Amino acid sequence: MQEPLDRSAIDGLVNDLGDRDTVRAVAEVYLSQLRTRLGELRASATGDPDTCRRVAHTLKSASAVLGLGGVARVCRNLEDAVDADPAAVPALLRELEAVAGDGESHLRDWLSGG
Repeated sequence: MQEPLDRSAIDGLVNDLGDRDTVRAVAEVYLSQLRTRLGELRASATGDPDTCRRVAHTLKSASAVLGLGGVARVCRNLEDAVDADPAAVPALLRELEAVAGDGESHLRDWLSGG
């Protein structure tokens, strides 16, 4: 099973940027927008496939950069399902809520020095 937060990825980002404070700021922005993005996905899932696809893509990319591979994976699946398998979208949204909650918790732990 994939860990909610790949600490080696986020530590690599710190090394690449050379500054933990910058990564902390990026993580804090991500967390401040996460629930809004999830709400946008729920709202657009049934009637606005373009918005759903765009938000899933944005969340996928940001999650991958921060080492939240599970969130990125479900977002990729959601992005694909919007057109290919719309009936799968509700289940993917539920899965995304769960993995995003785990990822959020682990990222907050990382921010607190854990």
